[in-house]
Amino acid sequence: MTSVLTEKETKKLYQSAEAGLESAYALVRNYASLEEEDNEHLDGQDLQTFLENHLSPFLLPQGAHMITVTVNLSLHPNRFNPIDLVVTAIARSAHGGGEHQLEGKLSLSKPDAGWKDLVYHELRSKYE
Repeated sequence: MTSVLTEKETKKLYQSAEAGLESAYALVRNYASLEEEDNEHLDGQDLQTFLENHLSPFLLPQGAHMITVTVNLSLHPNRFNPIDLVVTAIARSAHGGGEHQLEGKLSLSKPDAGWKDLVYHELRSKYE
């Protein structure tokens, strides 16, 4: 039997995945501005370890049900920057009604204006 989500439930799942991504993003900016201000590149392994110690699945209310948000991290080298951090946030309805996945990529190279200007250079939804 397949469960069909209402538009409101689908929006809640999307917003929950977005919250997971924003949580990781805030931690990366904090880490970069406090720990690495003088460095041109973040150490991907150190950053990943830091994030893994600070990120854990969290629950968000969705009416009578809860949404579990999980954030996964992976490092990817590319030809433009030494490395990208790929952050994937997955929001799942606790009653099994659905899920939404968002992915954001962060360059680990320092922006010209400093780490405070660090932004995602790509953000995509699994369902777009």
